[in-house]
Amino acid sequence: MIHPAHDTMRLLLDRAEDNLTHEDLKELAGLADTASDYALDLSRVITGLACLISGDGERKGTVGSFQDADSVFILLGHLAASADTIAGLTAVSVEARDMLTRRHRATD
Repeated sequence: MIHPAHDTMRLLLDRAEDNLTHEDLKELAGLADTASDYALDLSRVITGLACLISGDGERKGTVGSFQDADSVFILLGHLAASADTIAGLTAVSVEARDMLTRRHRATD
């Protein structure tokens, strides 16, 4: 899996579709709000990191937390995983909303 969180959430939703109630789908459709909150939090974290790195660049010598490849790798991997989770939540929300729409049309 290239995007483990996103791909896992989509797989589980696809497999569970026939067993999800109307209420389940409404709750999953609401994940867009959670994803939005997570994206805003991630934006704040990245902005804070940018300020730290900028401040480090203005100082002489090595100061700061991200001075070696390992620490930068861990940081960027975590940021990528956070974005992957946000994408998964958004995809589940959109798909759940589409499922609700299809079920509504099927009953009309």
